[in-house]
Amino acid sequence: MGTIVNSPIPVDRAVQNFSEAGMAAIEAVSEAVEICLRPTAMSTITALFGLASFVFLPGAGTKLYRGVDLIVMSGFSGLPSSH
Repeated sequence: MGTIVNSPIPVDRAVQNFSEAGMAAIEAVSEAVEICLRPTAMSTITALFGLASFVFLPGAGTKLYRGVDLIVMSGFSGLPSSH
């Protein structure tokens, strides 16, 4: 959920840079990516590693959520969810 919420932040920042700050389009996008990409990437990587423990490690609690976690993890990485 955090990644979905954080994804539009760089786009919004670029639009603000372009329209309100009067930057050129390329400069507005590069500044937005420079500022906003790291937190978005960190939350995505954290979610992937958190879900990977349920998908790949055996245990009593992991069997229950393995299917849902695999689907969510596949959505983050762009991989197909069925094996």
